[in-house]
Amino acid sequence: MSDLEDKKILALGKAIKMEMVGQDLTQKVLADKIGIHRETLSRYLSGAAGYNMPIGILFQISNTLGVSVQDLVERAEARL
Repeated sequence: MSDLEDKKILALGKAIKMEMVGQDLTQKVLADKIGIHRETLSRYLSGAAGYNMPIGILFQISNTLGVSVQDLVERAEARL
């Protein structure tokens, strides 16, 4: 993966984390709502090697948070 792709993945994770903080949601609560383990969610949000977030999970996260995927991506791109 290129350096820019890595930065985009990290920025997306940060955008999701910021939305979670704004809604007072923990990783455990969000992970439970979308049906994955908290550790897996943590790895997706941190961009851990080998843990690329599947698009379906991104859509589940956005639906659970009540924000569009486009909005999350735009927030991430604004961080670059």
